[in-house]
This record gives sequence, structure tokens and C-alpha cells, in this order.
Amino acid sequence: MDVNNTFLCKNLYKEIYMKRRPGYTQDQTHQVCRLLKSFYRLKQASCQWYSSFSTSLLEFGFCQSKFDYSLFIKQDNHSFTSLLIYVDGIILASDSLVIVKDIKVFLNNKFKIKDLEKLRYLLRIKVARIEQGI
Repeated sequence: MDVNNTFLCKNLYKEIYMKRRPGYTQDQTHQVCRLLKSFYRLKQASCQWYSSFSTSLLEFGFCQSKFDYSLFIKQDNHSFTSLLIYVDGIILASDSLVIVKDIKVFLNNKFKIKDLEKLRYLLRIKVARIEQGI
């Protein structure tokens, strides 16, 4: 899956100010702009995105791996689900199609995702499927 507009419009948790853009016509030249939302080139944007996304997954019942913070796992008596984040891409694997559907609905409601269906490439490595697995 891919997240639409990952770094845009996330609430900021700290006060961040920026210089006014050239061409701003007001007389006070020493004024700055206080940002209320994140945007793409902001250094804090990726941290804001990851914080928001990981908090949502934890609320949904996932546990975060202590060995790889981009890996989230959810396990119960009937199923195992893993979710891996790479920038704005999400890899979701589970032995339950019902849980996959529930997670996709949850993530789309929270973040507006684009479902890319079956995984074909991961970091330029082609993913091949056989009867025994991937």
C-alpha cells in the first residue's frame, strides 16, 4: 500500500516558525510565520508522520518490534499479521484475509491509502511467489 500525501497536513506538536517568503508585501519585515500543519520540505515532517502512523497502529492493537521500529506485529489465537513501513510505503502480510481487509479500511479512514494489491517489488528486489510462499 502507499499513503497519499504522507507529509502534508499533519498537526505539529512543537511550535515551528519560518521566515516569510520573498515578495510578501506587508511593512513589518521582521515578522515570521507560525506553522500549524506540517508540509513536505519541513525537516520535522517525517517524524510527525511516523509518530501519527505508529500511534494509530498501536491503538489498533499492533505491537512495535524492539529490533526494527518500522515493523509492527499483531497476533491473537487465530491469526498473525505483520506490517512494515518504509517511508510512505506499507507492506502488510497476514494469514487472515478478514484482518487484512479490516486493517486496510482502518488505514484508509485515518490516512487515505492507495492499495497496490500484491507486492511485486521491495527496495528494487523482485518478489517472486511460489506454492510454498514468497
